Amino acid sequence: MLNWLTMERWISRNGDPQTGFQFKYRLDKSTGTVTLSPLLQDSRIHSNTPLPDGMADMTLKIVVAEKWFPKETDAMQASLSLH
Repeated sequence: MLNWLTMERWISRNGDPQTGFQFKYRLDKSTGTVTLSPLLQDSRIHSNTPLPDGMADMTLKIVVAEKWFPKETDAMQASLSLH
């Protein structure tokens, strides 16, 4: 399993099969969103061999948007001054 998929990385998850799903995550100095569109039957896709009964060609759109920050967004900053 990929390390970035661990549950503590996900900030929120919502959606359903009819409207799609959206996942927000935080990983080190990055925050991002992964959006999955609903599955749609796509008549524009044609296979060289016919699909078995009960199967159909489908499309899925995946959008990943990520922002990177020079410093961690929640990180505490500390400084020490010696005189």
